[in-house]
Amino acid sequence: MKKYPFLMVFFFVFVQLLKAQLVYIVEDTDENVEIVGNWKSVNYEDCFGGSALYTRKGDGSAWVRWNYTFNFPGLYQVETYVREYKYGQDTRWTITTAQGDTTVIVDEYYNPGWQLMGTFEFDETTSIKLTNYFESDSGNYVYGDAIRFTSMMPLYKLSGSLIMNGQNQ
Repeated sequence: MKKYPFLMVFFFVFVQLLKAQLVYIVEDTDENVEIVGNWKSVNYEDCFGGSALYTRKGDGSAWVRWNYTFNFPGLYQVETYVREYKYGQDTRWTITTAQGDTTVIVDEYYNPGWQLMGTFEFDETTSIKLTNYFESDSGNYVYGDAIRFTSMMPLYKLSGSLIMNGQNQ
């Protein structure tokens, strides 16, 4: 029985590539982020990328919008990064998708890390908007940091066959 170490290594690397995902992160400091109202910039170690935005609870007139253009439109999981502090328990985020606007509620009250907002189908462009409005009595602030888009689509479509005939040494 002949062994084919080259093919085994190739197959392992190829399978790892198939498992890879496209991940895009849009920071609060990105040039395509729009800020309206009295948002403060902070630079704490536990912010994603070292910086974030926050403002006091209000009527929704202050907002931040992360605008993004995809190289590969399709299905993406959307998350936002939150640091541990007394931010709003029911902050409002509006996600613009291929099907229209969807408002989701994110718990930012002592809830650090990446917070899932959902999985959405996107065309080439999208925007995600956070306002300074929330209803709960928890916290007095709204926090805006990085947005992470993780592709839920396969990267490669496979077809064909692999023939091992002893000539691939």
